[in-house]
Amino acid sequence: MKVMIIPNFDKKNTLYCIEKSCEILSELNVEILMDKSVQKTFNRENILYGEFFSQLKKADIIIPVGGDGTIIHTAKHAVKENKPVLGINAGRIGFLAGIEIDELDRLRDLVDGNYKIEKRIMLEVIHKGQDFENKYLAFNDAVISKGSLSRMIETDVYCNDRYVISYRADGLILSTPIGSTAYNLSAGGPVVEPNLESIVMTPICPQSLFNRSIMFSSDNILKIGLNPENDSDTFLNIDGEKVIKLAQNDLLIVKRSNIEVNMISVIEKPFYEILNYKFIKRAK
Repeated sequence: MKVMIIPNFDKKNTLYCIEKSCEILSELNVEILMDKSVQKTFNRENILYGEFFSQLKKADIIIPVGGDGTIIHTAKHAVKENKPVLGINAGRIGFLAGIEIDELDRLRDLVDGNYKIEKRIMLEVIHKGQDFENKYLAFNDAVISKGSLSRMIETDVYCNDRYVISYRADGLILSTPIGSTAYNLSAGGPVVEPNLESIVMTPICPQSLFNRSIMFSSDNILKIGLNPENDSDTFLNIDGEKVIKLAQNDLLIVKRSNIEVNMISVIEKPFYEILNYKFIKRAK
């Protein structure tokens, strides 16, 4: 078995996690791969270092070590090579992680094949302007938001070309079930079980009598039009990684991607048990 470990050294527990993980995996004769840039911080004889995308292709399993941002970023690379992902939480909440810092011995289950793969949907976000069309993948969410000094944003929402609602708000969040526990939750949106395939739409501080989230089936196609009377700076943020400036009359199309993330689970935990642990106990 070949495993690629992708660490985020900004997290204080990362060094311990990869030291312990490498120790366990080496005992089990697993070939450990890392990006050559990691060698400056973590240089060990039993690690094979190389170019990032080359290592990604060689690996059977990808293990990001960090927080949710690290796991999301890694997953979007892993899906391009159809590689399964097992996140190790070296941060605080780490809702997407499959293993906690005190559970690293469960890597033995990974090598023994005692795990299951859970598929998680992604969103395809198409940004259409006057003379261009760009496509993005979102694992967590796509957020339409205003600049810091801007007025409220006016959007019109359509589902399968049928008018749904118009919002006048600070922004609009479109999230996957995985992303429902991120910005969507902070904005008052619902927590959604990861295997409930849906698109969650939540307005941010709406100036409207109707201020509730709407859940759409994942087989729907949403279109969000920017009201031409908008005079504010408006941006599209994909997974907190990529920010795109939007113009008046731009159109956003949001739908389920045909690409899915394969997340590895080595520990059988009900979703609501994880929710309780992460957001009630760990958040204190």
